[in-house]
Parts: sequence; structure tokens; C-alpha cells
Amino acid sequence: MKQLLLFLMCLPLFINAQNEGLVWYFGIGAGLDFSNGDPVQIPGGAMETFEGCAIVSDAAGNVVFYTNGGGRDPELSGQTSGKIWNRDDEVMYDMGVAEGGGFSARQSALILPKPESTDVYFLFTMEEAEFDIGGSVPGQPFGRGLSLFEIDMNLNGGLGGVTLADQRIFVPSFEGLTGTIHQNGMDHWVVISEESAENNRLLVFPVTSEGIADTLDFPFSGTLGGALHLAPNGKWLYCGGTVFPFDNGNGAINVDQAIDLTPIPGVNRTSASFSPNSRYLYFLENTPEGRVVAQYDLDAEVIVDSRFLVANLPDSRLGGQMQMGPDGNIYFIERDFFSSAGPTLSVIECPDSSTPSLTPDLFVYPASEDFIYTGLPNFSDHIFATTSLEAAFELDSLTSCEDELVLLSAPELPGVLYTWSTGDTTRQVEVEADGVYTVTISNQCESLTDSIMVSYIDCDTAECQIFLPNTFTPNNDGDNDFFGPLSNCEAPGFVNYLLRIYNRWGNLVYETTNPDLPWNGEQDNQLAPTEVYFYQMQFQLERQESIQNFKGDITLIR
Repeated sequence: MKQLLLFLMCLPLFINAQNEGLVWYFGIGAGLDFSNGDPVQIPGGAMETFEGCAIVSDAAGNVVFYTNGGGRDPELSGQTSGKIWNRDDEVMYDMGVAEGGGFSARQSALILPKPESTDVYFLFTMEEAEFDIGGSVPGQPFGRGLSLFEIDMNLNGGLGGVTLADQRIFVPSFEGLTGTIHQNGMDHWVVISEESAENNRLLVFPVTSEGIADTLDFPFSGTLGGALHLAPNGKWLYCGGTVFPFDNGNGAINVDQAIDLTPIPGVNRTSASFSPNSRYLYFLENTPEGRVVAQYDLDAEVIVDSRFLVANLPDSRLGGQMQMGPDGNIYFIERDFFSSAGPTLSVIECPDSSTPSLTPDLFVYPASEDFIYTGLPNFSDHIFATTSLEAAFELDSLTSCEDELVLLSAPELPGVLYTWSTGDTTRQVEVEADGVYTVTISNQCESLTDSIMVSYIDCDTAECQIFLPNTFTPNNDGDNDFFGPLSNCEAPGFVNYLLRIYNRWGNLVYETTNPDLPWNGEQDNQLAPTEVYFYQMQFQLERQESIQNFKGDITLIR
């Protein structure tokens, strides 16, 4: 049976291989579980926090640990101190009142896996602007700024332990803390801001297996402050009403090409989030006409003019944090400013499209006697990235041998419907007759259609044709797990065969002279990252005199 794999044009594919963001804890005992796609409310552990928090799950979606990032002296503030809790909701580490950041920081914590390790994590914490309420901690006149902890999950019977505590990285800095993965797929970048008359700048910290490397410093004359956000693709940074081009290969912020989104009179933005595909930027905005959710298109010629009103919001509410989720939607929390009612969680659906929609008050949380929270977990949003493939059928037409079934196969995607011109609604269909075959793939946000012409010939007299796919998914599901030559022949005989695979930097990833050993998506026995690779294939077929050379690119998707 011949198999042809189908790939879709512009349909988001969710790439969240480690499932780090499947479970959320926030506020006071609030929690969400995305394991089955749509979020389900669950108990939020022992968490107590006003704004900032962070949580990480393992590859199976099980909670590893979580934190409020820091806190204040309970006797002076009436609020909790900073803590790290393990998966059993026990205190793994108490930061007390002199370590960590502040749980009233918008982004008090950020958890990143330690590069080149599977069981060790880096926890970054950020100070709050109100750090000196009730008096500053002795020896900390400017607060704690950015600090680093290291957590080894091999300790304490797998419940984890802190091996490095409260390493001071940079002071002063307040409220904003974000990060993204390095272009090399292993290391990370952490970004913060410093706002002062003497030093108004953005700071970038390379994060390697050794910890923090040399700081990169980018002075900026405009407004900074508040939460920071890096686009899932690592190409944009948002801070203080400005969008900056960001290079996740070298950590550079291009302040000279900064895009100012502040010139709209009377508009005050309280929260922000990129879309999972990194094309759009969303805000909760206070305007003279009322509170709204607005979308901006980063592909527009004039981004500030691309403003699209998604929905109106109640004027009586105070907007909290926004955070994209593993289901491809964006969530934001609010509370009523004039009552003691509990917070509400709303969702922006289809944020990767030009026509998103709002489902308000998806969840309503009970009021707290202590305080009303406005924060959601802080993640490195690259784990929620969606990508759009620019290929449909690998070929516009396919020729097969007579009496041989052809299997047309679409990739298995979450939450999509398949409709074939044959009437089938399965992911794969078998065809055995000449004709044009069409499939429509749809989800709640979009619908896409493509066709292919299948023709049958007498292979005993036909010339053998060789071709290569442009995408493969080496996830060991038995479907499109390898990259190598395909043919309309039963068993083409190769001679003088050579296949080489290179990464985007021109480094050789894979090489073989055996046509029966296609590339399995590994490099040096490690999983190669999701990205575009380039191939060169030289071969000669038996009973043919000419040597053929193929060159092109192949997209690896996990």
C-alpha cells in the first residue's frame, strides 16, 4: 500500500512536548487542568498569592512544584511569606521575608528547566514595587530585584529540594519578569527592566547549564515598567506600551526599531498577551468609551492602526493578568472593583485568527476574606507556541501502480474534523481509482480544503519516480516517523546513494549511504528540535545511467 501524508495550510499545530503548562495554580486555592483539552477547575494546592506565581508540570502533565515567588513579613503586612510547594502541597522551601521576590509583583516568579538536565529547574523571582511597605528588609534598601533558586527533583524521594537559594542576580528591578527558549533549543533568555532616571533600560540574561552568563544591557529613552512578555516564537518583546524586535539567537533587543503603541488618546492598557502564533498582541484597555479587549496585528504595515475591538468589558471591574494556555486560547482574570465578589476568568477564543471572540466569566471564583487576587501563573510562552505549515498535499498529483491502494493520511490534530470527498470523516482514507480527492479539515476557528489527483498506471512498463516529503513527525506513532525517499515503485533499487541533513546553521545533523536507514529525527542520539532542516540526496537507480541530485528543506515537527 502506498501512503501519502497530508499536511495543512495555516492550521495551528500545538507544540507543547513537555506539557509544562498543563496545570495552573493561582490566587487562593484556584486551579485549572488542561489535560483533556478544555480547562477544568481543580483545587489549587496550598497557594496564597495576590498577583504573581509560577507552576511547572512534568511530561505527563503532573504537577512538579509551584511557588508564589516571595512575600512580606506576615506580622507587618498581614500577608504570607514566600514559599515553594512540592506536588504534595507541602512546603519544599520557605523563603521567609528576606528571600525571593514579592507575591504582589505582576510576574513574581518564572520556572525554567535547567539546560542539559531533565530533573533540575531554575526558579527566578522578582521583587514587587511595594517592597518597602511597613519598612524595607534590613540590608535590602532597594529590594531584592531578580533572584535565582535551583531545585533538584531527585532529592527527598522525588519531591525535590532547593540546592541553590536566593542568589541575587540584579537589583533594583520590580514587577516584570519574562523568558523564552534560546534558538539553540536548550538554553534560555530571561528579560527584566530597570526604571530610573540614571538607568532606564532592558536587561537580558543568558541562562545556560552553568546558570546566568554575562548580562546584556539595552538602554531605552521611552517608558518601561509593568509586566514583560516575549512572543512564543521569540521574535518580539512587549514592555510598557512598546513592542521591540527580539533576537532569540543572540539575545539582542532592537531598541532602534521599537514600535510605540501609545499614541491612542485616552487609552490605558492594563494587561497584555501575544497570540500563540506570535502574530497578534492583545490588551485589556481602559478607553474613554469604556473597558475593552483589543487586538493588534504585528504583520500590519502600521501596527497601531490595526487595532481591532474584540469585545466590551464591564466598566466596574479591575483587569488582572492575561496568560495564553495550552489549548491555544488566552485567559484573563478580573475582579469587581466596587464589591466583595470573587474574581472571574474569561477566555479569548481563536486568538490566532483575525476574528477572535470572547467568552466572558467562564469561571467565577469565591470571594476571599483576606484579599482578592488578580494574577495568573507566569510561563515562558514558547511552550504554548503554535505554528502554521505552509504545505498541503505533498504533491498536486500522485501516480500509483494498478491494483494498489493509496492511503491518503492527514496528521492527527487535537479538536479537528475531517471531511473527505469520498464521504469519509476519518483521518485516513484508502482510494483505488483515478480521480480528484478533496479533504476539508476544520476546528472551531477555521476551515481548510485541499485536493490531489490520483492516477493509476501499469508499473511494469512505467518509469520509477522518486520524491521526498517536506514534513515529518518522529514521535514513534507509526505514522510519518522517518525522513527518506518515497517512490511510486514497489521496491526501487538504489545505487550510489547518499543522504545528508543540515540544520539552519549549516551543521551536518545526519548522513547515510544506506537507503534503508532514513533519518529518525535524532542528532547524536538526542531528539533534534522542531525546526526547518535542509537536505541533499544523491542517488542512481538500477538500470538507469544518470545520477540524480535532490536538494530542499524538511520541517521536523514534534
